[in-house]
Order: sequence, then structure tokens, then C-alpha cells
Amino acid sequence: MNTKLTLAIFPLIGCSGCENALLDAWRVNDDLFNNFEIIYSPLLADFEEPDHVDVGIVTGNVRFHEDINKLLRWHKKSKVLVALGSCACYGGIPGLLNLQNIQSVINDIYSPKISLDNYDMPKLIENVKSIAEFVNIDIAIPGCPPPKNLIIKLFEHLLKGEPLILPDKSVCNECPLNTSEDKVIRNIKRFSLEPITPNKCFLEEGVLCLGPITRTGCDARCIKVNTPCRGCMGYLYNIDEAVVKFLSSISSMIDEKPRNIDIDKIKDLTGLLYRFTLASSKLNFIKRG
Repeated sequence: MNTKLTLAIFPLIGCSGCENALLDAWRVNDDLFNNFEIIYSPLLADFEEPDHVDVGIVTGNVRFHEDINKLLRWHKKSKVLVALGSCACYGGIPGLLNLQNIQSVINDIYSPKISLDNYDMPKLIENVKSIAEFVNIDIAIPGCPPPKNLIIKLFEHLLKGEPLILPDKSVCNECPLNTSEDKVIRNIKRFSLEPITPNKCFLEEGVLCLGPITRTGCDARCIKVNTPCRGCMGYLYNIDEAVVKFLSSISSMIDEKPRNIDIDKIKDLTGLLYRFTLASSKLNFIKRG
């Protein structure tokens, strides 16, 4: 008798990075993952879609009407539904497309000289959306890609039948560059274009790092390879509230005489602050021309 929990990986619109992260975690922890059997994953093999499954893992975001139908169908088939990755949890980087008029985007991609009328093109919905817009999620594991340690914790909790609660602390709590000293910003730097001091807090260097408002769980992996936090784990608070808190805290850190503060060095503030979460924010509802 097969006592393994059945597992289905349901992909929507994504890059397959989440599936690769899952397989990486599987590869280093056979004892744990041998308690599960993958019975559906278009990325891995040509399986038929199952009628029911113990654990359904959804990756990617919703972009087409067809995606909504798939998602509703998978939700009914799964005892436990998991949103894996920033796209599934928040809409991800493709959510930035919501700032544009969809017809103008199509015109940019396809030559106006080519007619699409005779092609069976999938029907787009107006905005990129996270899966939580359509179904209830039992467990959400963010990250771009999701951290290996969180994926392992996910399967440990699935095996025990327990919910997985994400930490309620910020990336700064596990950042090796964080100090207890008050931080002062004397200028703004564009990361990768200007020299920065090694082993010093990015914010103190004038590089906008989203660690203060981003949920921990990633072991500060970007910062440990000398890259500021991008916010892929999602924010500790409501998305728009977190952005306001971040801007307020940055303002309080700026030197009283900011002679060297060049705000023009921040080329895309919206893209920086809402890189992974715009599709789940209030900005998502702004009327576009």
C-alpha cells in the first residue's frame, strides 16, 4: 500500500525558477522528500492531470482567463493548496506590467503589420494577479526563488499536517551588516555603478535596501553576496503601509544638511518598492491610459 503523500506542481505564468528551487531542496533531503510522490508536474514529465491530490503547489501568477479556470480546478482537487514563490503570493515582477496599458504592451511586442485575428490567442485579463485573488491559500511560501530552507520546512510541516507560519521579523534581524548604531544617509548611490564600503550597511552607504520592511526567512542570502535586499519575501505589513514606513524611515535617516543627496539617482522608485508586490497593492487599481 502506498503511504506517500501525493504531490502535484501546477504551473501558471512563471519562469520555472520555483520548480527548480523545489527540486534543489529535494535533492539534498531525500529522507524527507521520499515521503512524497510527484504525480503531476508538466515541467518534469508528461503526467495526466490527477482527479485529486494531497498537496497542490501552484507557481506563477494569473495573466490569462484560462489561468483562472485552471486555478479553480486545481483548488478543488487539492486537499492542501500551497502558493510557492513571489509570483504566486504577490504577483511577482510581471505585476509591474500593471502600470502599463495592456494594448500598448501588445503593440510593442507584436508588429502592427501582423494580424493576430486568425490566431487562437489566449485571452488576457486586464491585470496580472496573485492566486489569492481567486482561491484560498493554505500555505504561502514567497521568495524569488523561494529559499531552500523554507521549502524544507514546508515539507516537514506538510508531513506532520501542521500549518507553516512565516517569521514576523525583518531581514535586518538576520543581516550580518546590521548594527545597533543609528544610521545616517549622507548621499544616494546607485548600486553596482558606484563604489561602496565593504561590510557596511547598505542604507548607511546610500544604497536603498528593503531589508527593514521585508519579511525574514531567506537568511539574508542576497546581502551575504553583497547585494541589497529586493523585497522578494514580501513585506511585514500591508504592502502600501510598508512602503510608506520605508520612505518615512529613509527620510529620518537623511543628514540634516543633505548637500550630496541626489534624488535623481533613484531611477525607478515604483519598480524598486513594488518590484514583487505591485499586483497586490493599491497601485494595481490606478487607471491607466
